Amino acid sequence: MKQKLLKIKIMKTRTFLLASSLTVLTGSIFAQQPISIHVSTINPTCNGYADGAIVINIAGGTAPYTVDGVALTGDTYVATDVAAGNYELSVMDASLESTLANVTLVEPSPIPVQATQTNITAYGLTNGAINIETGVPCTFYWSAINGSAVAATAEDQTGLRTDIYETVITETSTGCMTRRRFEILQPLAPTLTSSYKPDKTGFVNSGSTSKSVTVYPNPSAGSINIKADGETVEAFIINEMGAVIYQIDMDLETGIQSLELERGVYTLYYTETDGNTYAERIIIK
Repeated sequence: MKQKLLKIKIMKTRTFLLASSLTVLTGSIFAQQPISIHVSTINPTCNGYADGAIVINIAGGTAPYTVDGVALTGDTYVATDVAAGNYELSVMDASLESTLANVTLVEPSPIPVQATQTNITAYGLTNGAINIETGVPCTFYWSAINGSAVAATAEDQTGLRTDIYETVITETSTGCMTRRRFEILQPLAPTLTSSYKPDKTGFVNSGSTSKSVTVYPNPSAGSINIKADGETVEAFIINEMGAVIYQIDMDLETGIQSLELERGVYTLYYTETDGNTYAERIIIK
C-alpha cells in the first residue's frame, strides 16, 4: 500500500506592528521662581529739590508686573523728580505674588543762612536794613515786591523803605539755591498831626524864591528828599483827602529827610520864622 505524501505548504506569516503616533513630552518641570527686586536710587542734588530718582529691576514671578498699581511694559520701574523721604513701593506680578521695596532718598544739608532785619524807626523814613550771613561762599539776587530800590547783587541791604523783599541765594560751589523773604515794617503815621490846619493868613505860593524847604526829586517814583534850613518852624505833608500823614523833623543835623510815599498827590505845607506858610505840591507816580 502506497503511502501518499502530503505536501504541506507553509505560509510565511509576517507580523507588522502598527505603531500609532505617540507624543512624548520630555524635559524637566521647574517650580516658579519668586519675585526678586534690585533697587537703585539717585538722591536729590540740593536741599529742598525734587530731582531724585528710584529704579526697581524685577526678576522672577510671572509678568506682567505692577508697582504701586502702575502697570509695567517690561521689568523695570523708574520714578523721577522725587524729593527726599522714605518710600514703600508694592511690586506685584500677574499671579498676585508681591513684595515690598523700602526706599530712602537723602538730601544735602541746607545752605546755612542767618539774617538780621531792622525795621523802619519812624513813619515815612527809609532806614530799614537786612543783614545776611552765610557759612559758605554765595551769590545774591534781590528784588522787592512793590518795586522798591535794592542793591540787586549785594549781600546786605540798607536804606530800605517799607516793602517785601526777596533774595535768591546761590551756593557758589554747588549751584544750590534757596530763597529768603523779609517784610520791612514801619510805625503807623503819627496821629498827633491829624488836626493840623495850615495858617492861610500868611500863605505864600510855592513859587517864591524865599523858600526854605526844597523837595527833590519831584515828581518821584516813591522816594523823596526834603531839605530844610534853619528858617523853617514846622512842616507837614497832607494827602488828597486833607489828612496829615507826616510831620517833618526840623531838628535834623543834616537838614535833609528822606521819605517813602505811596502813589498819589500830596501837599507839603511849611511855615517859616517870618510867619509865612508855603505849599509845595508833591507827585508820586
